[in-house]
Amino acid sequence: MKDKNKRRLTVYLGDSDSVRTLVNDWDPVGLIECGAPEDEYDGLVARLLSLLYRTTTVEELTCFLIDHVAQHFAYDLPVVKVRDFSSRLLIWFGTKSLWKNESRLVKVLVTKAVSELGNFENYHGFTSQSIHEALVEPTKVLVDPDDLENEPYYMWIVLQEKKDPKQGYVIVYDIECDDWGVAEYLPKGQYALVIWAETLADALEGM
Repeated sequence: MKDKNKRRLTVYLGDSDSVRTLVNDWDPVGLIECGAPEDEYDGLVARLLSLLYRTTTVEELTCFLIDHVAQHFAYDLPVVKVRDFSSRLLIWFGTKSLWKNESRLVKVLVTKAVSELGNFENYHGFTSQSIHEALVEPTKVLVDPDDLENEPYYMWIVLQEKKDPKQGYVIVYDIECDDWGVAEYLPKGQYALVIWAETLADALEGM
């Protein structure tokens, strides 16, 4: 039971961080833009998570947000903008479980790709033994192809050069196209593709 509760707490804290990021980016009354701390809207975040966990609708979220902001911040929000944010929030929550299943598949495909590398002595400092230490739990991120033609799209971080994915290079994988790449973190919260690669081996050589 303790392990189960610990897992639930871990999931809740992760969801809370994600919703906090969404709310802070939306910044309904401009507090974050004026320098308020990141936890400024945490009361709102907790209420939103409660609604999402018990199943809600765009209209219910919209009504709640309008009332909450009016009562706690004495600010009247435009309905259209609130409805747009409510939709984005529900889309995030709806895809969360899909991403979890997809991440398992990514993990399997990455493990297979690593095994196909065989024994090697040096890929950007990695050996056939040490590469396993650089593999990470797949994380879906927005990647800018940086080619002036295509819009940013989602890929999975599967290997990190450093412990912090915001430092150094990461190897990313596109499960839909079976493509690989090397990317680096951008200040605005997304990644830029540095090198596109057909295989994991090509990506490692390009790091």
